[in-house]
Amino acid sequence: MQTRILTDKQIARIHTASLTILEKTGVTVPHEDMLNRFEEAGAAVDRDAQRVHIPADLVADSVEAAGKQFSIYGRNKNQAADFGRG
Repeated sequence: MQTRILTDKQIARIHTASLTILEKTGVTVPHEDMLNRFEEAGAAVDRDAQRVHIPADLVADSVEAAGKQFSIYGRNKNQAADFGRG
């Protein structure tokens, strides 16, 4: 049994709003190396404010290029939560 909290339309609205926030408002990134990486990738970087404005196409390209499998480890390295496997 699958439970759905949000409709596809609501999810799409959240996604669109998130992309708008990333591009228009931006995010604070207080790390010089990461500011350089964002700038090299095509994001607009305000170095004085340490704020990055990420265009929607850069988000889409990054998601597409990201690995589809990953693990999250806690304090006990022998236990992991695996995602995208099987």
